[in-house]
Amino acid sequence: MRELRRVLAPGGMCVGVTNGARHTRSLRDLVERAVRKGTPGWRMNPATQAFTAENAAAQLRGAFGTVTCVRPPGQPPVVIHDAAVAADYVASLASHYQDEVARPWPDVVEGRSPGGAGRDR
Repeated sequence: MRELRRVLAPGGMCVGVTNGARHTRSLRDLVERAVRKGTPGWRMNPATQAFTAENAAAQLRGAFGTVTCVRPPGQPPVVIHDAAVAADYVASLASHYQDEVARPWPDVVEGRSPGGAGRDR
C-alpha cells in the first residue's frame, strides 16, 4: 500500500477494487475434493495477507489519509453454467498448487481418478 501511495501523483486518487474472501468458495470446494483423492486433507489455502473486500479499507488506511469504501447494492451471485470456464480457471492454478499435490494437475482439472482411469462422477 505504501508503494501505491509513493507512486501516486500529488493530489491523485487511488481506486482499489477487489472481491470478497469467499468469492470462489464453491469452486475451491470442488478443487479440494478432487485433489484429496490423491492428497488426503489438502486445502487450497488463500494468501493470509490477501486484499479482500473485508480487509481492503484497513490495509489502505495504513498508507492513505482518507479511505472511502463503496459497496454495490446487493447483487445475486454469479453462476458459471459452462464447465469449460470453470476448468480453465482451475487449470490456471497449476503453477500455484502442483508442488503440493500428488496427482498431476491436468488430472485434477479433468476429474480423472488417481491412476488416470477416466472421468470421476
